[in-house]
Amino acid sequence: MTPAKRPHFQIKREIQTYSPLSFLRRDFLKVREFGRRSYVLEARLFPPQIRMNRSVTTFLSTTARTLGRDISRRLAPVMERGWPSLAPVQYNLLVLLKRLADRLCDFDFRRLDLQSSNAIDRLRAVECLFLMLHGNPNFLQIICSALDRVGAGDALGLVLQLLAEDCTIPSLYNCLLGLNMLKHRRYLRLEDLIHDAPPRIFATERYQFEKPVRLSVERLIRRTRESLNKMHEQLAEARSVRGYLATDVLGRFTLKTFYDSVFPGPASNFAADLQDLVVFMTRLFKSFDGLFAPLLIAKVPLENQGQVKLFSPLAFAAEIARLRAFVERLETEFAPSARLSLVQYLKIKHGRLWAIGDENELCRLVGQTIGCLVDLGRKVHEILCPPSSAARKQFGSNLAARVPFLGSRLLTRSLLSHLTVAEALSELVTVCFSAGILFEDSILTTLLGQEKKLRTEIQSRITFLEKVLGPQRYRDLAVMFPGGRDCGEEMAGAATR
Repeated sequence: MTPAKRPHFQIKREIQTYSPLSFLRRDFLKVREFGRRSYVLEARLFPPQIRMNRSVTTFLSTTARTLGRDISRRLAPVMERGWPSLAPVQYNLLVLLKRLADRLCDFDFRRLDLQSSNAIDRLRAVECLFLMLHGNPNFLQIICSALDRVGAGDALGLVLQLLAEDCTIPSLYNCLLGLNMLKHRRYLRLEDLIHDAPPRIFATERYQFEKPVRLSVERLIRRTRESLNKMHEQLAEARSVRGYLATDVLGRFTLKTFYDSVFPGPASNFAADLQDLVVFMTRLFKSFDGLFAPLLIAKVPLENQGQVKLFSPLAFAAEIARLRAFVERLETEFAPSARLSLVQYLKIKHGRLWAIGDENELCRLVGQTIGCLVDLGRKVHEILCPPSSAARKQFGSNLAARVPFLGSRLLTRSLLSHLTVAEALSELVTVCFSAGILFEDSILTTLLGQEKKLRTEIQSRITFLEKVLGPQRYRDLAVMFPGGRDCGEEMAGAATR
């Protein structure tokens, strides 16, 4: 963000000064009437001259300074925390208003010689800010709506007293006009002081923060970008996980195909076996062990390669050992007596049914087994997906070098025959994730359940960045954004809307 600029003095036009005779002939009556109405100056006929009213010094040193102090105090929290609720044009007008209030509060009007024709030059900074706030007829209405939007509506009366022409007598509006009439010996309106084609007063598409607020907002932008990176990684993982699941939300089709292919009927039946989880899980994991364990911990025959070990001995040994231990416990401890269906397991898992006897321990063991299977699937999934930070940390940046045979075909006498290593590992992940969805594994269901929330949160943060950065810087950030291809495309798409 560019630091807020100083007021641009070119807002005020060059004004011709009348001679005493011209003033007398052209504008004397108008100036005298203005002085009587506004209480800021007096016009004398002999000699033809203008003098400021003595009340102006009192007004500027007390009323105007008090207004500046009170408005500055009301606007301080708005400058720091109210900008997210405001459009850039609203906020930037309030920035100008606070600068004017601070100038009035800091200026020592008692040392200002109001009878000097150069008095208005001493007030140049105050005058320019005041003119900038009147550079457009709609500015006062925008300021009022902005204050109301951030809950500072109680400051509206103070703002009107500071900016309006006749809310106070005398008024800052008329004091500045009177000082200009004193200098140039002519009648002037406020619009006569403002340049016909003034320079761009302030940015309307980006916020112009003062330095302390700007530094705070820059830190917020950095945190937002970091959170976008993390959320896009999570969203990419959720989308990738969903891609390994069957169209059936419960994963029954994929798991049933795998289950029935290993245990064809009438020896077993997928739906019937789900009424006895000890039988179902024993058969499922023995099938999984026989089909997929060789890929992970043993040698497999590859076309034109012979017997090859795909992974290091310790890469997946712990997960396979844990699965085998869980299944052994299921067979030895629960097979003779326990009978628990999937429906009962899910009700107990979610607290909708009380466990009886060994059911609580059986449910715990089933949950641990499914959790181990899901963890194994996620670990293999990180190999198959584009490298994420988690995958790089575990496997290194060059995943292809760690698994150099992903494109080679398997020569096994099983369901994996003639599949490539990558395709076989993909089937493994599908089985793991499908089982996790079927048994409502908490990590997997939470990850998939977050997908919609993540998209909403990402869009919210992108909208925030688009608003706070301004169009040009936002477009530059969208191109360079390190959050990945999807994030860059979403941001670039938002930038063109």
